[in-house]
Amino acid sequence: MENLESLPMLKIFSILIIVILAGFLQPHAMHAQFLSNQDVGSVFIELVQQFSGPVKEFQGPNENYVAWIRSSSIDVNRATITWIHNGDTVASGLGVKTYQFRTGDVGERESLRAIVVANGGRRLEASQVFRINNVDLLWTANTTVPAWYKGKALASPRSIITVSAFPEIMRNGSKTPSSQLIYRWSLDDDFIPEESGAGRRNFSFRADLIPGTEHEITITVSDLSGTRGAQKTIVIPVAGPKVLFYEERPLEGTVIGAALTNFILPAGTQSTFRAVPFFFTRGAPLSYKWFIDGEAAQEEGLPDILRLTAAIGSGGLVSISTTINNVRNILQRISDSFTIDVQ
Repeated sequence: MENLESLPMLKIFSILIIVILAGFLQPHAMHAQFLSNQDVGSVFIELVQQFSGPVKEFQGPNENYVAWIRSSSIDVNRATITWIHNGDTVASGLGVKTYQFRTGDVGERESLRAIVVANGGRRLEASQVFRINNVDLLWTANTTVPAWYKGKALASPRSIITVSAFPEIMRNGSKTPSSQLIYRWSLDDDFIPEESGAGRRNFSFRADLIPGTEHEITITVSDLSGTRGAQKTIVIPVAGPKVLFYEERPLEGTVIGAALTNFILPAGTQSTFRAVPFFFTRGAPLSYKWFIDGEAAQEEGLPDILRLTAAIGSGGLVSISTTINNVRNILQRISDSFTIDVQ
């Protein structure tokens, strides 16, 4: 290899320039990059709904929120923060990094702005603007209740539950047609792609096997742009079938004023009782078995009817019970009883 003494002066001079330039440029490039990273600073607003369940993608009407200022580049505890809500200054001061507010009605515009002045005078801003939309969820179970019953037909094991969404997604002051919205359904935290999509505002599924469990249903509705939408979560309980007992009278029919837990039957008289089932799958065939003091009663007439005659001179307490089964679903079964006092 040639040494410096054997090289021409011009070549030596060129090598020295290249070495000097390489040593000069590299440290300055690294230093410039370091300064650039230090100079990058930002703050952002995070919304957290109070007293809620799952984190919502869209804000709903008349809901309580806490807005937080977050930053990875400055200490917000040492910064002066001013909050502006819908154009009005609502809070200001050192370390005021949260602001509580309540959203307005459907269709209203919410504007949040935070001005952050860091220790040393550096000024940063963050803002959020969103429209208030809403979606309501109604559910029905394909189960039986008597015509006079004013309560809700509850889901029972393996019954079909249908949930329907009723969205109010506003655009330019008008409600977007439900057929032009995208629906995303989740069941117990699992996304259901086959039930989701454009115009898919109804969702059906089978209830769990075990009474006492619950299903959590979440719907997220958005417009075609994905910028406007609403979200709602409901919890649907799974109940067990029930049976209530009523007196049946020849001229009045079923006496529905109060279900029987005990009944006084004078000796030498006859009464008729009806077992009324609740929350069995609608249209499913039901079997009835009656028992008197644990012994199978003689079946005659309608299966949900029991006629009982108290012999002359008899007395005491008699236990009347029935067992009702869904012939097509062994999970839907109920047994219950009431007491007759023969006097």
